[in-house]
Amino acid sequence: MKCKYASDVPGWTSQLQHSQFIKLIEHLPDRPKILEIGCGYGRSTWAWLDVIPKNTDYYILDNFNLNFNDIFKPGYTGWRQFTKPEQNRQFVKKVLDNKFTQREIFDRIIIQHTKYNNIKEIWHMAGSTWLESKCFSKEWDLVYLDDDHSYSSVKRWLEIFANVPIVCGDDYHTDWQGVVSAVNEYTRISNSSLQIMPDNFFVIKNT
Repeated sequence: MKCKYASDVPGWTSQLQHSQFIKLIEHLPDRPKILEIGCGYGRSTWAWLDVIPKNTDYYILDNFNLNFNDIFKPGYTGWRQFTKPEQNRQFVKKVLDNKFTQREIFDRIIIQHTKYNNIKEIWHMAGSTWLESKCFSKEWDLVYLDDDHSYSSVKRWLEIFANVPIVCGDDYHTDWQGVVSAVNEYTRISNSSLQIMPDNFFVIKNT
């Protein structure tokens, strides 16, 4: 599958959300260090790579447990289609025929990006394992959360990254009440700044 734009990549984030990424990048220091938690099949990763400066160090954490077959379940409406229907059919057939894993799909897509080498590390592990490992660090300029949307998980990540200047993420809406509750509670207790951007994209600025 050949990709040129984030919209060519399978996933759930929207172009409207992606347009907010560049605005956040403008607030980061020189040679920023960014962490993405929950990359899916690479749509959000591609969008971030599109806008980061060339001297950015980009890191990814994901357990890579998604099952591509789940997108065909009845009532599964979160999937955003590819830009080109024919490309969609061909790609889906290839994935299913070869039984590609989430990680294999991600790797085949994201290596095509011109800023692929900005990705310094891809941690293929659960968040709990990462936190207990030598890989763990709190020294980030921006953290993007699109991981487990439960209240307990989001709450934990927000507390862990309380010193990070910008923490942002997807799915701040009532279908994911855990995200809403955790974000609201954290910003109220920490007295941090909260902005809800278009298409349910939240931005927390820690002071």
